[in-house]
Amino acid sequence: MTAAMLAPVNIQAAVVQVNTPHLSLILQADPGKAPQYLYFGSTIHAQDVAQLSLPTNGRMDAYPAYGLNPQSEAALSVRHADGNLTTSLAIQSVTTRTEAHATVTTIRMKDTVYPLTVTLNYRAYSDVDMIETWTEITNQEKSAVTLTQFASACLPIR
Repeated sequence: MTAAMLAPVNIQAAVVQVNTPHLSLILQADPGKAPQYLYFGSTIHAQDVAQLSLPTNGRMDAYPAYGLNPQSEAALSVRHADGNLTTSLAIQSVTTRTEAHATVTTIRMKDTVYPLTVTLNYRAYSDVDMIETWTEITNQEKSAVTLTQFASACLPIR
């Protein structure tokens, strides 16, 4: 049995680091905005994280939703109960918890208009170079929504 501990991450810092022994996944996680990838590759040291910046030639959304900021391909497309196709996700919280051989980072987002939440989960294993990811979509609208497209994850590669 593994004891899990939830701890909020200071999202004022706006940078989320997901690390394995030899890999780093770095996300920009500004409260009230969509998370964006800053870096994925070999381990990056803390002093180098401060040098990372958002891409200037397009967005690198961690989970692009169809709507206000058109992407070449959306990870999520929803027809809301009122027929609207626009979804705009903004970060509400970032948490981490420690498991026996991994750390799980959770980014919870909510649509800025509709009661729809999307939770991104990243499990980084401490004994191998593997990051597992999955997405949870929760509808709290008064009627059903239609998921016309949904991905378990999105990792845009430049």
